[in-house]
Amino acid sequence: MARVVEDAKITTSGARADRDPGTHWRGIDPTTHIGYRKPKRGGGVWLVRWAKPKVSNSEGKEVHGGYWQKAIGAADDTGTTGTLDYYAAVKLARETVEDARREAEAKAAGPIQTVATAIAKYIAYRDEREAVWRERPGVKSDANARLKKYVIGNEAKAVAAQPLAAVALHDLTRDHLKAWRKGPPAALKATARKRLCNDVKAALHMAIRGAPKGALPAGLREEITEGLQIDAREGQTMSGDGAQPITTEQLLTETEVRALLAAARTVDERDGWDGDLYRMVLVLAATGARYSQTCRLKVGDLQPDPCLHVPGSRKGRDADPTQREPVPITPSAYETLAAATVGRPKRDPLLERWRHVQTEGAVGVWRRDRRGAWAPAELNRPWQLITDEAGIVRDDGRVPTPYWFRHSRIVTMLRAGIPMAVTAKAHNTSEAIIDRHYGKFLAKASQDLLAAVALSVE
Repeated sequence: MARVVEDAKITTSGARADRDPGTHWRGIDPTTHIGYRKPKRGGGVWLVRWAKPKVSNSEGKEVHGGYWQKAIGAADDTGTTGTLDYYAAVKLARETVEDARREAEAKAAGPIQTVATAIAKYIAYRDEREAVWRERPGVKSDANARLKKYVIGNEAKAVAAQPLAAVALHDLTRDHLKAWRKGPPAALKATARKRLCNDVKAALHMAIRGAPKGALPAGLREEITEGLQIDAREGQTMSGDGAQPITTEQLLTETEVRALLAAARTVDERDGWDGDLYRMVLVLAATGARYSQTCRLKVGDLQPDPCLHVPGSRKGRDADPTQREPVPITPSAYETLAAATVGRPKRDPLLERWRHVQTEGAVGVWRRDRRGAWAPAELNRPWQLITDEAGIVRDDGRVPTPYWFRHSRIVTMLRAGIPMAVTAKAHNTSEAIIDRHYGKFLAKASQDLLAAVALSVE
């Protein structure tokens, strides 16, 4: 049986002055004591000790296993800056013991997980999923480059890891995450910053789900959520499903949609795209699908109804790569797309573009090599040429993005009285998202519909 510790009077500097040189202990909970070590000369030092697990003796009985002990700071005996009074020392002692026990639990559950190891596993998962989605073994996801550049580093490109990467998951707090966000990520545009934070959050949540029970603090998920929360000021320029409510300026009129399509055709013909660029923009305008969805369309998804069977979003860990949603298109759009599918297998990408390689011995001279599906960000440069050609600029200087086709189609459906559930399903999103970001347009459409059936008393 462990010896009962008699609490020493060490709570004030005066009481400590009356102590003899040596170490004096005082209990702060049944298994933890705070200690004051008084030297023969000078100020004293605060210590903390906490009980080790019980052990079996030679007779097989459980006995006290002893203590771990650690110095935590100087006592305020002389009033020197940086010293601790008794109550500050108790608080630090409790935190020290909690950290030590949490680390011990994490070590007992296996190798210590850090932010870097969690993100590396997530990158592997995203890369594998991307290869399945795009049916190209070995392809890298967009999260791969993003997370290596801004979090865990990339040795091949001489990119150093951020301090956040070395933090153990059992020690991770919202302060670590907020400090990281004030670093390189702060220079990113709002959309890119949100995408990066979402990737980090998804990686950390995946690590929590995969960790043994008790290996990580119960409140870790909340710390992550708070640390990566994007406030309204950071997200005000976003335009995706996770953005702020859509404004009227982000909606395209029918005339503007036609102007963008005409501009796409002009740029396509001028720059030798052979119709590939125009067909991509046509599908975006006709379906309101995300760019990533249009890239995964297959020849077999084009049906003579006429409609396109648009693949589902890759958002969420439960996303189904086989999901397809039929979206009606006009006969003229069908004819334009069908002309590019003659003689091609149904599993070929519906929307392709030429890949180029540099001609041997001719610097700066490129030749066509092969055709393949569009990849992330490949629409960015030609889209700038399209918007320049169309000349559509808002009063605040903004020009349309491909996502404006999606906004415009959703609002057009709502204004036409199409139910929210149908609109959400047609755009592979949820009713909650429609209500959150397009709610004011839905309210106006509802008022117009009600006005149309108002009782006439004339």
